[in-house]
Amino acid sequence: NAFDKLENMQMSNDQLNKELDKMLELFKKLELEQKASEIAQQLENLSKKQDQAQNQPNAPKQEQLNKEFEDIKKDLEQLNQLNKEQKEHLDLDKPNEQKEDIEDNMQKALENLEQNQQEPAQKQQQKASDSMKQMAENLRSQMMQMQMQQTAEDINTIRRILSNLLKLSKDQEDLMQKVQTTKDNDTKYLQIVQQQHNIKEQSIIIEDSLTALGKRVFQLQTYISDELYKLKRDLKKSTTLLEAKQRGPASAAQQYAMTSTNNLALMLSETMDQMQQQMSKSGSGSCSNPGGSKPSKPGPGDLKEMQDQLGKDIGKMGKQMKDGQSGTQMN
Repeated sequence: NAFDKLENMQMSNDQLNKELDKMLELFKKLELEQKASEIAQQLENLSKKQDQAQNQPNAPKQEQLNKEFEDIKKDLEQLNQLNKEQKEHLDLDKPNEQKEDIEDNMQKALENLEQNQQEPAQKQQQKASDSMKQMAENLRSQMMQMQMQQTAEDINTIRRILSNLLKLSKDQEDLMQKVQTTKDNDTKYLQIVQQQHNIKEQSIIIEDSLTALGKRVFQLQTYISDELYKLKRDLKKSTTLLEAKQRGPASAAQQYAMTSTNNLALMLSETMDQMQQQMSKSGSGSCSNPGGSKPSKPGPGDLKEMQDQLGKDIGKMGKQMKDGQSGTQMN
């Protein structure tokens, strides 16, 4: 009836609101990581320029470098603001202290150069350059810690989803055998139909968890969406066919649903192994990377791509909510 439709629409809007909140939270986190990554890169570039300036010290050049650092300071203010909006914060106390040291040394270097005191100016320039390198390293270390913490949380989530998927697959396999050995007029047949409904409901909980995981682990999103679509389609089909007592086609749909479930489980198992290996490498990175290479992680370009995709998803979700509200008003 109309009341049920309105209630379902309200539940749908509540789910969309929750999903939108999660996506906005992730969007802000990606924005924070991208800004921190950009600042670290800017600091490394400016440090090189400051090193080069020591070879030919002059006041106009130093003044230009000081202006470039002023721009970095503005970005750092934005980073501090973004950090305040996070549930889990970066520890920016040290970078903020290093910012003061850099500014002080660069200003002293400029004053010394204006007075033609090159030797003390070069010492101040070196201190400023060293502090820039340390500040960049500190920011990257903070990001790495945040990413490792998120990876640990994702591993726990995957482990839980994997357990639920394996149970779903086992339940579906057991039910398939029952379908093959139970006659249509057997009283147990109604129980089989109900059990198929239960499996379908069970899959909805897994679907929500997988969808949320796909939004965090961006590389999995397309695969998860494709397999979930097939899983939902075949579970719905198997339920409808069992109700119509078409056992042969129903068994085929159940088999397809099991295939999607097993595909998802295999993908998650492989992903979890890769994450655990990555965490192991990251944890021992200082020892196992004598050449100074950093463990792989999303770069600014990857983060920008993830932000763009999230922005599109948020826009679509906002439109869905707006359309739903319009439909309610029209009725």
